[in-house]
Amino acid sequence: CADGDRAEAYSARADCLVCAAVCARWSPGSAAMCCERDRPSDYDVAMRAMLAVWLCWICAGCASIPGAGEREVLDAVQGLFDGMRVRDPEALRPWLCEDAQFVSVDLVDGRAVVRPSTAAAFLASVGSGDEAYVERMFSPEVDVRGDFAFAQLDYDFHRGEAFSHHGVDQFLLVREQGRWRVASIAYSVVRGGAQSPFGGL
Repeated sequence: CADGDRAEAYSARADCLVCAAVCARWSPGSAAMCCERDRPSDYDVAMRAMLAVWLCWICAGCASIPGAGEREVLDAVQGLFDGMRVRDPEALRPWLCEDAQFVSVDLVDGRAVVRPSTAAAFLASVGSGDEAYVERMFSPEVDVRGDFAFAQLDYDFHRGEAFSHHGVDQFLLVREQGRWRVASIAYSVVRGGAQSPFGGL
């Protein structure tokens, strides 16, 4: 056939594939009515499946990319972790509210042990040694509500190279003068095991 006819045929087939993929996703019963003029071949069916998987992969990737506000919140959390790593209280102060509160929940012999603490006690603890406190975050979720933000993430914690524990961090942050600061942290402590469930350093 002529080049123009071939191009038109290819375009019609592409339209049919897109139409069928969308119909199959949102209205399965209507998929059979798409492009009645051209009964789909095995090739068309395979291409539709590939297109649907590709579209889902693209959408999932876009959903996992944090927005600018969420990135700023996670930068504040990471700033806290970076200061812990070098055991420098002065590097931590810009990321903490002056009266920030900390609560850890540990299980000891099956009993919950709740330990509240303050920003002052946290800074003193970080500054009392040289061994790196290495905390890593995994699978963070951020919810920004105006000048308040909430972040939840899995974490693991190493003292130097040695694995200590892991758990879940929950942060409440507030934006003061354009900068995100941590107002409170509540976290679980799960002990046991020679290595972090998230892998080594």
